[in-house]
Amino acid sequence: MGALSNGATLVIRGNSIQETAESVDVLIATPSILASLDSERCRQVKVVAVAGESCPRPLADRWSSFCRFYNSCGPTETTIINTAEEHWPEKQVLSIGRPTPNNTIYILDENLHPQPIGVKGEIWAGGDCVTMGYLGNELLTTERYLPDPFRPGHMMFRTRDLGRWTDDGELEHFGRVDDQVKIRGFRVELDAVSNVLEGVEGCLQAATLKYDDRTLVSFVTPASSVDLAAATGAVASKLPYYCVPAAVLPMDTFPHTSRGKLDKRALMKIAQAYLKSLSAEYA
Repeated sequence: MGALSNGATLVIRGNSIQETAESVDVLIATPSILASLDSERCRQVKVVAVAGESCPRPLADRWSSFCRFYNSCGPTETTIINTAEEHWPEKQVLSIGRPTPNNTIYILDENLHPQPIGVKGEIWAGGDCVTMGYLGNELLTTERYLPDPFRPGHMMFRTRDLGRWTDDGELEHFGRVDDQVKIRGFRVELDAVSNVLEGVEGCLQAATLKYDDRTLVSFVTPASSVDLAAATGAVASKLPYYCVPAAVLPMDTFPHTSRGKLDKRALMKIAQAYLKSLSAEYA
């Protein structure tokens, strides 16, 4: 609808996402799909928008250096996108922007009280675009939808995402609530580890998983560009010892789900195979 209502041609990708990306002016994708593309071969692209998962800063900087780049966020339950903001390499923070028209965003604590500017909390979505609930699943609807206490007569949706407001009125995104894990009894935000890795020279995208109650495993791409010792050292220098991954595994590309998001189950299988082989080697 976005293409057709603006007089544009909607391009349905074929077997090669790369070939399709090289023929369009506007490209909308998940960050994982965008990271799999050769940006040097897509210089004709004028606008890129990403959503669906956290966007690595190096990826945003790379594409925004030659086209307009929008970092977006929003679950399907809010009729898809409910925040968006243009990004450029010189920008201090890679944010997910401000609420789009007819949407509202709240950063709330566990008691549903608004958090001050700069303080992390859970993102709740409100506004006219919040859907009615899950068809045939009243229990899940009750868990995720509540009456909006700030707009009587409306509903709000629990996104299960973490965020905070910046002084400029934009939203910083800190991953999923589910990505807050316990390692050796300490709380660890998996995205915090990945963000440090993405700051290492040559790293375009990183992912971190909880392997067990004592172990984290990280993945970086592209494999040929990242110094693994430097990557581990960067985490050790910036985060507490329990945040340092037991292994940083290089990958040419990350596996994707059918929806174009990072396939964490596939990554876990790779981690399990690697650590088991390592254990056998030293047995």
